[in-house]
Formats: sequence, structure tokens, C-alpha cells
Amino acid sequence: MITPLQMQKIKDYSKKMRWTINEGYWNHTTEVVKHSINLQKKFGGKKDIIEAAAWLHDIGKNKGRNKLEDMSKEKHQIVSSEMADKFMKEINISDEEIRKVCDAILQSHSTNDYPANKEQSIIACADKMAVLTDNDEARRWHGKNLSKEDKLLITNTLKDIFLHIKNSPFPSAAEYVQEQYVKKLEKYKA
Repeated sequence: MITPLQMQKIKDYSKKMRWTINEGYWNHTTEVVKHSINLQKKFGGKKDIIEAAAWLHDIGKNKGRNKLEDMSKEKHQIVSSEMADKFMKEINISDEEIRKVCDAILQSHSTNDYPANKEQSIIACADKMAVLTDNDEARRWHGKNLSKEDKLLITNTLKDIFLHIKNSPFPSAAEYVQEQYVKKLEKYKA
């Protein structure tokens, strides 16, 4: 079990990444944690694994890998998993728990079916939910003069994300984010 002190160290480590000028990915991460914990309360799963994976799932984004055109092809979860593995070893988390957390991080951008593992499924769903509920100022496209093609890419990505949430093992997830989804579609309509 991950202790409360270890969880606090995980949260602090995640927060110190400060991924963007506006710390927008911190906002996104806190949304993922919130959604993950809510899904775990309703549907079960190991809370400590889910919470740790939620805090650490995007720490690899501080490597400057993300560009608008790569929106649906991000591979930062591999870097995030490697960084999480190293950090969790430093704070003496068991190898089994590290493996479970890293597996959930690696599945956070699952674009196919949801993983069979509940913890992995919760992180994958919560990450997508947070894209629809977090602060847009964190997004790569915020504040840019967007072309019609950029707006189309954004709206198609938002539609894919919502469909993925809708098809998740957690039926109430889509209902929870539907209003924010509709607002974002309207905002980026070409």
C-alpha cells in the first residue's frame, strides 16, 4: 500500500513539474485526480494505485514533446511512466505497486478498447474527462489564431474523446462531462 506520506511526495513531485507558463497541466492533473477518485468511489479499484497514477500520468509532458499537430499521437505516457518508476523507487514504493501505477500511466491514452484492469480503465477515462473539464488556457491551441483546419482537428479530437468516454465501462462519466463537451465544441466550431 502507498502510504499517505508517499502519496504526498508523489503529489509534490507532480506539482513541481510546472509544465506550462499558466501551470495548465497542473490544472489538468488535478482534474484527472478528481475524476479518478470519483470513479473509484463509484466503481471500485485500488484507490492508492489510481490516485498515484492520476498524479503522475502526465509528468513526461515537461519534456516539450507536444505540438498541435501531434494532439492525438502523444507518447508522453512512456516518458511519464519511466519518470514515475524512477521517482517511486526513490521513495521506497514496492515493485508491485510501481508496476501497477506505471501500467495505468501507460494506458492513460488508450485509444482502443478500455483495458480490462479497473485501475487502468479509470485513469484512461478520467484523463479524457479532464480534457473536457480542465482550463483551456493549458491547451496548446489556446490564444492562437486558429485556422479552419486547426479548429476541425480540435473538434474532431474532442468528439473522439467524448465518444471514448461514452463507450467507457463507467456510464455516468459521459453524462458528467456532456455540458462541458458541448461548450468546447461550440467554442472551436469552424
